[in-house]
Amino acid sequence: MQDQRYYVIGGDYRDLEFNTLRDGSGTILGPFECEDDARSEWKRVSFENKSTATTRFLIVAQNGAAR
Repeated sequence: MQDQRYYVIGGDYRDLEFNTLRDGSGTILGPFECEDDARSEWKRVSFENKSTATTRFLIVAQNGAAR
């Protein structure tokens, strides 16, 4: 059986190409057991940073074996 976990990752990038994070700005939030919880956190952290055009966060999923 597989478990799905979700993370919210991102931070402040050097430019609007979103390829390279600024040093020390990387953020990993989670794990979240369901996508809805991750989405709620993504909304919160995105709203907090809405005035910064170079800040971006994504939801990523990780599969893992159940323990």
